Amino acid sequence: MVIKAFRMIGFSGMVIFSFACFAGENGVQSAQETAFGIFNSNFNEKGPAVAYNFKDDEYLVISVVNDTVFGNRDIYGQFVRSDGSLKGDRFPICSHPADQACPDVAYGIENQYLVVWCDFRVPNGDIYAARLDASGMKLENAITVADTTFPICDQDSVQLHPRIAHNPMDNNYLVVWMDYRNSYFPGDPCPCEPGQEYAGLPPINTDVYGQRLDMSGLPIPPEEPASTKVNFPVAVDRGIDEYFQDVAYCGGGDRPDEWLVVFCRYNLDYQLPGAEVVHGVRIDGKTGNWIDTWGNLIVPVLSGTTGAQEGPPWKPHFPIGASESQSQHAQSLSQASPRVESNTGWLLHNGQAQALNPYPLPECLVIWTEFPIPSRIRAQRIAYFPDSTAYRRGLKTERGANGMFTLVPLDSMGRPSDPIGDWIIWNNLTLTSDDYQHDYGNISFNPISGDYLAVWDDWSRTEWDGTYPNDGPYNAPPADIAGRRLFLNPQDSSIVFMDRDAAWKAGDSAPFLIAATPTDEGNYSYPGIAYGYSNDQFLVAYEWEQDNDDRAIDVQGVSFHEVPTAIASKQPGPAPVSPILASNFPNPFNPGTSISFRLSSAGRTQVRVFDALGRDVAVLMDENRQAGQTAVYWNGLDAAGHPAASGVYFYEIRSGLDSATRGKMLLLR
Repeated sequence: MVIKAFRMIGFSGMVIFSFACFAGENGVQSAQETAFGIFNSNFNEKGPAVAYNFKDDEYLVISVVNDTVFGNRDIYGQFVRSDGSLKGDRFPICSHPADQACPDVAYGIENQYLVVWCDFRVPNGDIYAARLDASGMKLENAITVADTTFPICDQDSVQLHPRIAHNPMDNNYLVVWMDYRNSYFPGDPCPCEPGQEYAGLPPINTDVYGQRLDMSGLPIPPEEPASTKVNFPVAVDRGIDEYFQDVAYCGGGDRPDEWLVVFCRYNLDYQLPGAEVVHGVRIDGKTGNWIDTWGNLIVPVLSGTTGAQEGPPWKPHFPIGASESQSQHAQSLSQASPRVESNTGWLLHNGQAQALNPYPLPECLVIWTEFPIPSRIRAQRIAYFPDSTAYRRGLKTERGANGMFTLVPLDSMGRPSDPIGDWIIWNNLTLTSDDYQHDYGNISFNPISGDYLAVWDDWSRTEWDGTYPNDGPYNAPPADIAGRRLFLNPQDSSIVFMDRDAAWKAGDSAPFLIAATPTDEGNYSYPGIAYGYSNDQFLVAYEWEQDNDDRAIDVQGVSFHEVPTAIASKQPGPAPVSPILASNFPNPFNPGTSISFRLSSAGRTQVRVFDALGRDVAVLMDENRQAGQTAVYWNGLDAAGHPAASGVYFYEIRSGLDSATRGKMLLLR
């Protein structure tokens, strides 16, 4: 098998391509995407993050850039059009003489971005932000400082690794980070001073704190008064470390209105003592209060510890990564780097943000890295059942108010666990299963076709198992970017592994390569990822280093184009030999859309529309057509002349010996 990799470097208005081929395969399918440069310079660029602007149909990629003038690290941004071309030059977001690190970015429905990072203009490290309009210009608010940035948390201790998610329903943000304000030394009950050490030992007891921000970036409750020095605890337990946090929003229409924060928790008190296991906590979108697993609101305790109560209901935290199969090696279990994404999408319709919820059950997918070495990428589905449904199905013992949602884990077939019995006994999904190293995962969701794309650093092709020689060196070989597509099947709520071409695969089938590099070049950090609706593709941004010497690290991108996941046509026909090139515009649409296509030969041509369950909706064409370009219009009506409901639809074109072509359309009433 041949794996193709392209490297593109832009400078002085020129573009240079280099090409490399690799033969052989170890646990992954071949990659065919073409990489393009996003940040290419003589400086090191690291840690990319990506957000998609659905109004202007473009991405913002942010990265840490080493400043050779001041010897520090800055935050820069670069706009990328949906076709993969760069829009303008890269621009500074924060170029303060101090160091900045660990950036993240979210797009808000006011057609603006909020960028967050860890800022070291004070020695301990604070959480700072910048608000950008759609052109990249920084916007002020009441607490901006001289460089038009502003603090989110400037509490006296150390804060690291912020993550951010936007709530379009209430138009606010949630930022979460790792916090040392309650840290102490082993054997010493008193909180330590920033930067202090005790007998050469670092402090322990890291926590997860958060801050809600309004659309202008100003802090809002649950803390009263809202303050950048107070914030509110997301996960705070003395003697238990919480870290590696991430956050996603799940809401819209008749869905929950909340964030799910995931994090690692060490030295658990549950059935896995001593293990490092992924946990979660629900945060209400309107108030910032905690929500237990049965949907009850809990007012956060702003001082002291949050505590944790085993369920049912679990409150405020609940385990995500534990499973019965892992309990036998609980003491050595280590889960790291969780990432979370919901199956809710948002589009701009008639100038307003509209939730795109083509699948009836709200849920999130959590992925993480699991050790011991060689590490695996695992996942867990977390679903939200309406209160009445949860009570009727025995998922809770007490009926709650209308509008509440009960949270339970699902298996791959869409079956809930038994939260009344033993919550933490279930089987996680395994995304990688070979004997090589996989780490630094990330995830995004395509709400139009209903599939997640999980990506990670993958060492299968270089056959590295994650171990280092006893005497060094301790440098990991370069990694490729691999991934898996996980399709939410609307027919039975199962989750299905798919290959890059949307063919359904067994759970132990191989992942596929997204970006392959020569053996002396590669990625070392989290890839950034976001889904773009207009071109129906994911932008994956990743670090690329030439010669594995840590001297010239750039950020590159790959546009991973989605293939329709519609149910295959049942109609027989001759063996196809030529593809039909087709597209529809506008998309999304209301009330109608035009489907244009080109036929390579004359013949009977049929164009039909069907829904996400494979049911026929309308036949738009069934007649002989000549070769060449043609088009057909769908007015949004079904075969009986009734308006079709808002949602995802597919068109299929068949003609003579041309191969069947399928495309996705989104109808927004």
